[in-house]
Amino acid sequence: MSSFDDEDRRAKYALAPKSTSHGKLSPKRLRTNREVRTVLPEEQYLDKLEKIIVRDYFPDLPKLKAQAEYMDAVKRNDIAKMRELQLRYHTGRRTVRRTSPLTSGTTPGHRAPTSPISFDPDTPGPSRPSDDVHGTPLPYANCEGDNEAVKTSVQKKKPNPEELSVDAFMNKFTSEDNASFEELTAVEMAKERSKKGWIYEAEQKHNAEKVCIMT
Repeated sequence: MSSFDDEDRRAKYALAPKSTSHGKLSPKRLRTNREVRTVLPEEQYLDKLEKIIVRDYFPDLPKLKAQAEYMDAVKRNDIAKMRELQLRYHTGRRTVRRTSPLTSGTTPGHRAPTSPISFDPDTPGPSRPSDDVHGTPLPYANCEGDNEAVKTSVQKKKPNPEELSVDAFMNKFTSEDNASFEELTAVEMAKERSKKGWIYEAEQKHNAEKVCIMT
C-alpha cells in the first residue's frame, strides 16, 4: 500500500479532536434495582433516623438539652424538675461535702443541687454502688448449662437499626411516604416510556452504536 493510500485511509477514519462538542453523549449507565428495604411508619422512621444523626453528628446535644432544662428549672425555682434531672443524669459524684461550709442562700440541712455540667446522658438513673455484683447474671449464663444455644440465639439476633450509620440505615429502611413516592415515580416512568417509546429506542440505539465504535 502506497503512502497516498495510507493518507486517504487516515483522512477517511480521522478521529475528532477532544475539544469538539461532537459526540459528547455518554453511554447510558446500567441502573440496578436497589436492595429490598423495610418500610417503617413515618414517625418510627424519623425517630430512628434522628437518633442516628444525633449520635453520629451531635453527640453533645442530649447533654446540652439537659443543661438547658436544668437552668430553666433553676430560673423558675422548680425543685421537682431539678430533682428529676438530677436523678436522671446523676453520675454518682457528690459536689458538696458535708464538711464544706454552707454557701450563701442555703439553709442548714439543705444540700446544693448537683451542677448540670456533670450530667451524663449515657448513664440514666441514680447510680447504686451498693448493688450486689455477684447477684448479676452472666451474659450467657443458663441454669440448664446449655450456653451454646444461648450464644447461637444471640448471634442470630437482628442488628439494632439505631446502631447503623445514616447511609446503612437509609439503604435498609424507608418510610411509608418515601415508598409511596417511589412507587408513583416508577408508574409515571413506565407510562412515559410506553407513550414515547421511540425516544428511548433511539437513545438505546445511539448508545449501542457508540459503544461499538469505542470498542
